[in-house]
Amino acid sequence: MLWRCDKCGKEFKTKREAVRHEKICSGIKPNFKLFRHPVTKDIEFVRIGFCWPALFFGFLWYLYKGMIARGFFWLIISIPTFGLGWIVAAFRANKELEKFLLQQGYKFVKYTETKKI
Repeated sequence: MLWRCDKCGKEFKTKREAVRHEKICSGIKPNFKLFRHPVTKDIEFVRIGFCWPALFFGFLWYLYKGMIARGFFWLIISIPTFGLGWIVAAFRANKELEKFLLQQGYKFVKYTETKKI
């Protein structure tokens, strides 16, 4: 069975793909990505886009999230640039967190608009 977007008419093989496309097509963008660890069943939400906590707390945010080496890397980068490195780090932080979670064995589950399962 094929599913069709009501807005643009594009066809999809699964209802899940069609629903996600309809939200994007109508202008509603998801804010978070949900990750779940298959063994421990831990859940992590990762915001899509700019990371304000990484901008304000710098390498302490990386330490809090468990990315110790990455935190010290950005600390070393920000010292000679007088803190301007944190602006770059804030743009990259959530993507780096996603990669870190995937390396830790977490699996991507879905896009979501809020931090609700």
